[in-house]
Amino acid sequence: MEWPSCMLPYLQVRTPKDVIDQFSHIQTVIALTFNRLHSENARQSLAHNTTATSKLARNTHKMVKYLFWISAGLCLSLATVVGFLPEFSDNEVKDAKSDRYELYPACATLLRSQVNVEMHASLVYMNMAAHFDQNGIARKGFAKLFRKNSEEEREHAQKFIDYLNLRGSKFTQFNVDMPDKTSWINALEALNEAIVLEKEVYNQLNHIHDIAEAHCKDSHLMDFLEREYFEEQIESIDQFIRHASILGSMSENALGEYLYDLQLQELKY
Repeated sequence: MEWPSCMLPYLQVRTPKDVIDQFSHIQTVIALTFNRLHSENARQSLAHNTTATSKLARNTHKMVKYLFWISAGLCLSLATVVGFLPEFSDNEVKDAKSDRYELYPACATLLRSQVNVEMHASLVYMNMAAHFDQNGIARKGFAKLFRKNSEEEREHAQKFIDYLNLRGSKFTQFNVDMPDKTSWINALEALNEAIVLEKEVYNQLNHIHDIAEAHCKDSHLMDFLEREYFEEQIESIDQFIRHASILGSMSENALGEYLYDLQLQELKY
């Protein structure tokens, strides 16, 4: 739809103050319009002829139409400020870059940070694997499970580095938080901590996805996260919850943990 020239000022409204200013302007225009209409009616009523009556009708229709557009302008102004019509607001673009190939700086920074998050998770699982593989505990099945997850998290970190390179950016340096725990009372405690860790990683991935959508306007990055990470992350959380549920039903029975460990040893990853 093509807006008439009288509507153009209202399409430029950006803040509540602009709305107040435009509303005051509209009040003035409406008052002047009614004064013009009243004066025209008074003049035409003195003529008492068919031509004058016809002209009066045309003028009245013109004034009503003009008032309609003014009212629509006020509604449009209010809607733009509260965000109902983002297509009319240039500010909604969120500083999108003209070069869509290169990563937006905010998203590149988040991806570099996520490399460290993935490496931290990998080290946590590596610690768990080392703990359960020692000869004083001898839970090779759980050691195998956590070692597999450690490798996956390291692969995730490498994927982010590769993606940074693919999009014309680069990974600068590692700043990984070292795990502060090296032993666990039993396998159930380790599984519950793994669930918390996986959810933290998943939430961080969702945060990057949200920023890519709202700020960076990067559809390719969003697709990359959805394709390479989300499904696998959900499956990993589900896997750990199922392991913890089975062990939890055994009431921390050492024999039950031993038998379940034997099952894990036989799994092929």
